Amino acid sequence: MSFEWKHYYLLAKELGGDRRANPCPESKQRSSISRAYYSVFCISRDFLNQKYGFVICTTRNSHQQVIDELLNYGPEEKEISQKLKRLKMFRIKADYESNLDSKYLFGKHLQSIILAGEILDIYINTKKFIK
Repeated sequence: MSFEWKHYYLLAKELGGDRRANPCPESKQRSSISRAYYSVFCISRDFLNQKYGFVICTTRNSHQQVIDELLNYGPEEKEISQKLKRLKMFRIKADYESNLDSKYLFGKHLQSIILAGEILDIYINTKKFIK
């Protein structure tokens, strides 16, 4: 069955405090994948800027730039790059593909939470974490 994109709107309303909104569970799983990705993407982008002075080129895909730039540093950054790349693939499917199997989506939702947590752990455990 095809995802009804209006459920993102209902989820937005619910997150904003509207208790009458009733988004479907699929919209929550899709959004969870996206939020997990964006949390560690933004942390990684800010980390690269603050630690290495990296500035994103506005004429290129900023997401791929961050993934590629992380490869230029130590083993922890390389591991973050690999995990972020996987998360990005999950996020793209969740954000753009209408017909995702519910078991696939649930699995990717769980994997996204785990991957984002692993990335955060790397930043924290190596004392590279920023805010």
